[in-house]
Amino acid sequence: MKYLFILFLLGCNVSAQKTDRDVEFEQLMKRVNETNIKSVEVQTMASKKEKLLVTNAVAKISSLKAEIKDLKNNLRDTIYIHDTIQVKEKKNFWGKVKTDTIK
Repeated sequence: MKYLFILFLLGCNVSAQKTDRDVEFEQLMKRVNETNIKSVEVQTMASKKEKLLVTNAVAKISSLKAEIKDLKNNLRDTIYIHDTIQVKEKKNFWGKVKTDTIK
């Protein structure tokens, strides 16, 4: 009887079957992994695009600064002609006007 009981125990294999929850969880994890991989790809492309946009913006800003500086220098020296006497007006930083007559 003892041997018969041991044979019965050895004959009964316990095998776990995957439930529907396990299958759904594995499918969900696959989709999460795919999403993570795609997000990494998108982030690398976005960082490249961002670097390009920042570089272009910095170049444009520096060129506009130089242009503004030139325009300020041109506007600072204004020449008016009054009755054949040239009057040169020069504005300083605070807006004061210095008048000079040229013969």
